[in-house]
Amino acid sequence: MKLVVGLWLRPGNSSYANNVVEFTRKLVARRPKFIRLRVVRADSGFCVAKWLAFLEMLGLQYIVMTQALVTNLPTRIGPLAGWRHY
Repeated sequence: MKLVVGLWLRPGNSSYANNVVEFTRKLVARRPKFIRLRVVRADSGFCVAKWLAFLEMLGLQYIVMTQALVTNLPTRIGPLAGWRHY
């Protein structure tokens, strides 16, 4: 398994998802062409509808961690196409 990581250092007072779509757009565009992007993995701070829609527009699979305290998670996201519980 090989991992490629994109890092973005921002001030502590920045919103967690501020400019995340543009950050991802640049990261994808600047990656060496020999690196095939298969899956995007992110923490709960990236669980933003606009960003997830962008990943889906690119045809990318993704894994995003969510808060463990969300009640009825399978019921809330079950209707999403292709969602699977692991």
